[in-house]
Amino acid sequence: MDSILYSLKKNPVIAAVRNDRQLYKAVHSEATVIFLLKTSLFEMEKSILFAKKMGKVCAVHFDFIDGLGSNNSAVDYLFLKHGADGIISTRSQPIRYAVSKGYCGIQRFFLIDSLSVDTAISVIESTKPTIVEIMPGIMHQVTGDFCNKVRTPVIAGGMINTVTDADTALKNGAYGISTSNEHLWTFKV
Repeated sequence: MDSILYSLKKNPVIAAVRNDRQLYKAVHSEATVIFLLKTSLFEMEKSILFAKKMGKVCAVHFDFIDGLGSNNSAVDYLFLKHGADGIISTRSQPIRYAVSKGYCGIQRFFLIDSLSVDTAISVIESTKPTIVEIMPGIMHQVTGDFCNKVRTPVIAGGMINTVTDADTALKNGAYGISTSNEHLWTFKV
């Protein structure tokens, strides 16, 4: 089983971090999975190593790595050189490539209307990501409907700020929730 999915079984709360201060808090939290949402080529290795040293599983938002290209070699570089456990992207190409190489590819979708839901489902069928993240995660009815339409594990992310938000997303079928709300990282939902 993928290390991210395995870790989410222990605790479905993902710490979504944007800076070193948040990373420090995340590695000392109950969250077992960390999403590095914004990093640079220079900081990435240090951040991944720190997270892993502290026993966390770490995925990197591929679209927001300052200084790294967006080709297949960049995907290999993240996994083979830096030991990332997964990549997150809104784009299909890096996800498709990651999955074809046996890496964890988390494809992120912003669901703003019924057309975006239909498009996401179509893309999932062709790309076959390991995990899907849908945003915003507080659209609980949409989360439930979406989870019933796809076989891929779904993470609800974005704007989840309370334990009730997290619980409701999970009760509606989300496999996990990602949040930058540091208070939620201390909970085992």
